[in-house]
Amino acid sequence: MLHLIAHSLAHSPVLARISTGDSVLFLENAVYDLHQNTPLAVTLRDLGTRSELYALAPDLRLRGIDPNALVSGIRCIEDTGFVELTLRHRIIKTWH
Repeated sequence: MLHLIAHSLAHSPVLARISTGDSVLFLENAVYDLHQNTPLAVTLRDLGTRSELYALAPDLRLRGIDPNALVSGIRCIEDTGFVELTLRHRIIKTWH
């Protein structure tokens, strides 16, 4: 399953609903939570050991976030990578 997360995860139970082997794409304002110094960093590193984590590069650029400052294991992808993820996964869940 592909999870599209577009909102802040600060007080959200969304991450608990992600299963081993799922892919997660963070976009829009959700990219703010991906910095290696956020309270969610440890949770995201743990999640990355069992799921594929991605950040949409145009959203990082738009918000002035350096991809090198993200939690380790999060891969930055462009719009074409986004399309590839949607083609690879039969089930897509969008979290707003």
